[in-house]
Amino acid sequence: MLIIKRGLTYALLDSMSNTSIITEDLCDSIQTPRKRLRVSTVTDSQVQWSYEVNNLQLRGFNKGKSESILVPTLYTQSSIPADKGHIPIPETALAWSHLKQVADQLTPLQDCGIGLIIGYNCSAASLPLNTIRHTSDLTLPYAIQTVLGWAVVGWAVVGGKEANDRYMGIHRTHIQDVTMERLVRCLEDDPSEPHSQPPKSQNDTCFMKMMESSVTQVNGFYTLPLPFKRKPDLPDNRSYAMKRFRSLEYCLQKDGELASRYNEFMADVISKGEAEPVGEPAEPGWYIPHHGVYHPRKPGTLRVAFDCSATFKGHSLNDTLLQGPDLNSNLAGLLCRFQKEKVAVTCDIRKMFHQFRVPVEDRMYLCFLLYGPDGSSIIDYHMNVHLFGAKSLPSCSIYGLQKIVDDNSESFPKAATFVKQNFHVDDGLIRVPSGRRSHPFGETGTNDAVS
Repeated sequence: MLIIKRGLTYALLDSMSNTSIITEDLCDSIQTPRKRLRVSTVTDSQVQWSYEVNNLQLRGFNKGKSESILVPTLYTQSSIPADKGHIPIPETALAWSHLKQVADQLTPLQDCGIGLIIGYNCSAASLPLNTIRHTSDLTLPYAIQTVLGWAVVGWAVVGGKEANDRYMGIHRTHIQDVTMERLVRCLEDDPSEPHSQPPKSQNDTCFMKMMESSVTQVNGFYTLPLPFKRKPDLPDNRSYAMKRFRSLEYCLQKDGELASRYNEFMADVISKGEAEPVGEPAEPGWYIPHHGVYHPRKPGTLRVAFDCSATFKGHSLNDTLLQGPDLNSNLAGLLCRFQKEKVAVTCDIRKMFHQFRVPVEDRMYLCFLLYGPDGSSIIDYHMNVHLFGAKSLPSCSIYGLQKIVDDNSESFPKAATFVKQNFHVDDGLIRVPSGRRSHPFGETGTNDAVS
């Protein structure tokens, strides 16, 4: 319980908050000077209004004189989602024998709200002056005294309930009800073009701007940059990559089938220009360990994954990359519409993640070690495509697919609509009325397809 100039309120002490908050109602009631601000958050693209309040004097509502403190800066909030039933009162301390001595220092529940959160920008408010705890059982509630008065911390008498009852307060967010109207709209609406919606964070905004300003088409392939938070200055980790490669070599020597499939996969990657030897002399770069991963639903199908989270001297490639926004289509709408017709049609894009190239200047961050064509000498390679293992891969690939569709929608309108409305990542699914006459792309389906 605190006394503010011309007002009375309850406050929460939050030692993990770097900001102090005051409710708009309290600010109005004490008529304190304030300055209007425009505030935007990383999770909300809308700009909101708030007020800055400076130099607020507080003192505890204690029996006897108490020292006042100054909160240098506070920001207004419409409300503070807290339950007054958790405020310690004399009955709270009387419920525990070791806390009875502070019962007369606590005040009965007052007719005022919770109007403040005091963060560590006012550290004096949270400074413990005295504590009282149980001598042996540290799980029981304890009392703490600050310059603002006494409080009880821990499970206690809450809202008139017994001390041993578990009582929890939950700040609820309203979720829209599923009505028939909303279900029909979900079936009929176009679930695509999530990339046209405003990104939800500053990082997502940076990602989208980077893609839109840097995407190019070279030799029939779309080139997308590695979405760095900032251009990294990574240490030379080739020695670490060599140790990891020797471990991989040991595993391949023990398992001939694994070695055969591994070599076959990497040979295919190199033959398609998805990787190539680094220039001579070897350019300095960041080396990424790699390993084989079997597809859980495709026995015998091996994919080589790159460990972009591998850390060397506190650095990893994934730490330098933006993850990007979720650009997938609405899966709920896609699955709902998949129930509409009789005949199911499914498809996927083969090796979609390797269809998008990386600019030449970014390839130095995608180096790896592998045996050369002679099978004995170790050669330094770099990938020319985005890596399976990079946290930015899903967003980059889906952005690239959507870019292809947008750029070719006039030439292949039905195929573009099919991909926009019926694809999730690299998988397409749709139902058509008949297996003989209908086709996802139209009557014939041969002249208007995705290449």
